Amino acid sequence: METRVRVEEVAAFPVAYVKHMKGYEDSEGIGEAFQRLFAWAGPRGYLSPEVKVLGISFDDPEVTPKDRCRYYACVAVGDHAQPEGEVGIMTIRAGRYAIGHFAGGADMFRGAYAYMYGTWLPGSGWQPDDAPAFEVYTGEPTDATFSFDLHIPVKPL
Repeated sequence: METRVRVEEVAAFPVAYVKHMKGYEDSEGIGEAFQRLFAWAGPRGYLSPEVKVLGISFDDPEVTPKDRCRYYACVAVGDHAQPEGEVGIMTIRAGRYAIGHFAGGADMFRGAYAYMYGTWLPGSGWQPDDAPAFEVYTGEPTDATFSFDLHIPVKPL
């Protein structure tokens, strides 16, 4: 697996999220988190053809027990969005991100992270910065096929 990686400045932006805590392999549970988020976002005007849909995996499943791996299903929202029930609001921080595009089945996610952190990053002249990586989904997922841009926060060595 190889992809062309670019480093870009990303402006801060707010997202609404629903947390999922049953492991990254639980695609059904992650899908349900997105459905609950979309049910909240739609009536508030946050779903449109241009909506930015994200996923944030906070933990390394090789280190963190499955039931403690935090995944946030996210959608970009306006500055005035308020948390409500299980829907939280947070800001994706501004900064430099290494961005690689990936597409494939659910197994692509583990490979994408392994490529970005294990193959691309060591020879890039960059090091990880202290913020979570995130996936920005591109297009509609179909039958467990995904297309996404993986954003890894970076700073110079």
